[in-house]
Amino acid sequence: MDTLEANTHEMLGKTEKRHTNEKQIHCDNDLLIRDTESNQNEGTVVHTGYRLDEESVRERSVSWKNVPGCGILLLLCYVLLSNLVNVMVKDLTSIPPVSLLFYRSLIMLGVSMPWAVAVNKPPFPPDMDRKEQGLLVFRGVVGFVNILASYYSLRYLNIGDQKMVASSRPVWVILFSKLFLKEHCGCIEVVLMVLMMTGVVIVVKPPYLFGSAAGPAYDEPAMWSALAVLVTTALSANTTIILRKMRKQHVASLTAANQILFLLQTFGLIWVGGFEMKTPVMKDKVMILVMSLVVITYSVINMLALKIVEANISSVVTSCTDLLVAMLVQILYYKTLPDVYSLVGGGVVGL
Repeated sequence: MDTLEANTHEMLGKTEKRHTNEKQIHCDNDLLIRDTESNQNEGTVVHTGYRLDEESVRERSVSWKNVPGCGILLLLCYVLLSNLVNVMVKDLTSIPPVSLLFYRSLIMLGVSMPWAVAVNKPPFPPDMDRKEQGLLVFRGVVGFVNILASYYSLRYLNIGDQKMVASSRPVWVILFSKLFLKEHCGCIEVVLMVLMMTGVVIVVKPPYLFGSAAGPAYDEPAMWSALAVLVTTALSANTTIILRKMRKQHVASLTAANQILFLLQTFGLIWVGGFEMKTPVMKDKVMILVMSLVVITYSVINMLALKIVEANISSVVTSCTDLLVAMLVQILYYKTLPDVYSLVGGGVVGL
């Protein structure tokens, strides 16, 4: 009986030892395969099961980000929708811009907050560090003043000229992306920046530079609104950098956080400035609702595009196409032909 038990234990020991050796051999083979692949020269094809499994996983993980031209297409959709919103803002003359921005932020927050809750991506998530939260606050503040300045400028400037002033954004985006994201900035980018700023000056036609020889110029409120757009555009150029830096954050979280800041700022400005809140008529209510939904749509599209397109490329593409669409809207919808200076300035900016 003792002999039988001894033989049984000996057989079990041999079986376990064999299994252990097989596992060790399998692990050694995997390590050998990885070492062999890492030691091969570039371009050498190694036919291993490990490589085949990795390639099959890569083929199954194809996403919309890998579709050629997807980022540029998203940017074009963003440009078309943003110009549609500019037309609505310019036509809503019965509502002050600050009140219009308050209504817009309230509606957008009502859409984005349930979305953020549904996907469990709250605004200002707890896993975000203080620096990133500070960047979101900065984005909300400079974005607010830029949009408010743009809304006021649309009351005084032609939509094409206003868009030319706002087209200075690539100048600042290129500079800030070089500073913060270490993206490429060469001689071509410098030449583009000089051309864009020259075109903006030609379009605005400052009286102290052109005098009365340039023909009818904008009045003082229009000049101040153009200056406000130029300054706030330089500040808000950082929002493109911030969105590019936070491209791993969920779109719902970024949108909800931005609208919370917008709503707080508009309410504070209305409270301190003593602006009267009037109830819009039904036609204006419908237009505000449609405008808010379009804004949240193109905001999401822009954030998705910045997940796959570099900040400087995105800014140049949107500014050039935005300017072209705005000029077409001014000519075809508002029946206003640009003067020679606007055409020359637009051509210089478009280059």
